[in-house]
Amino acid sequence: MKLTVLGCDGGIGGARHTTCLKLGAHALIDAGTGLGSLSLAEMAAIDHVFLSHAHLDHVALLPLLVDSVGAARTRPLEVHGLPATLDSLRQRSLVFETSGGRATRYEHNFQRVVGVPDQAAALLGLLMLRGPQTAGELRINTERWHRFADISSVEAFLDELRERSADKGGPLVVLLPRAPGAREPRWAHLLCGPVDLCALAAATPSTSEPDTALQERVQALEAEVAALKDTVARLCAAQNLPT
Repeated sequence: MKLTVLGCDGGIGGARHTTCLKLGAHALIDAGTGLGSLSLAEMAAIDHVFLSHAHLDHVALLPLLVDSVGAARTRPLEVHGLPATLDSLRQRSLVFETSGGRATRYEHNFQRVVGVPDQAAALLGLLMLRGPQTAGELRINTERWHRFADISSVEAFLDELRERSADKGGPLVVLLPRAPGAREPRWAHLLCGPVDLCALAAATPSTSEPDTALQERVQALEAEVAALKDTVARLCAAQNLPT
C-alpha cells in the first residue's frame, strides 16, 4: 500500500503544510493542512481518517473535509481516534455527537466555534484547503459550499473577516501585497497565526522573470518563419507570381 506524505511541518507558510499522510486511496493518517493538496475527487474517496492526537496541526482540516465532500458521499466517513483525542475535540466544541445508527457519529461545529456565518466559513475553509487566493478565485471555488452572487459579495465577507474586532478574536484573514506580475492581490487566512510573507514569496514562482526556454523557442520560430517567407518570395519571383 502506497504511503504519500501530504504534509509533515509543525506550521504553515509558503510550501509548508501540517501533518497529513495518505494511505492508499481511501485512508488518511491525521488531517492537517497537507490535506488541502488533494483534489475534491481524492477527498471524496477517503473513507477512514486515523487521528494520532487532537493538536490543531493534526486535525485542522477535518471539519472542512466533511464540509467539502460530505454531501457527495454515499457512505459515512469514519474517524478513528483514541477516546482522549475525541474528548479533546469535544472539549473545544469542534465536534459534537449526533444520534442515529449503531455507531457513535460526530458532526463538525467549526462556524459556531469561530463565530462566523456559513458564507465566511466557506471562504476560510477554502483558504485553508488551497492557500492564498484572489476574491475571484474564491468565488469560483466555493460554489460547492456557497454560491456568491458576485465578487463584491465575496469581498464584503472578506472585509468583515479582516476587520473583526479584538473582542471577537481579531482578524481571521489578511490581504497580501500584490505579487510582481499578478493582476490582483490574494487573501490568506490567519487561523494558524501571521502569514510568513518571505516563505510565501520563496514558494511562489515569480511571473516577472523571463522564461529563457520560451524566449529561445520564440526566436527559433521567428527565424523559421523568416526563412519560409524568403523561400516563398524566391519561388514567386522564379514563377513571376505576385508576392
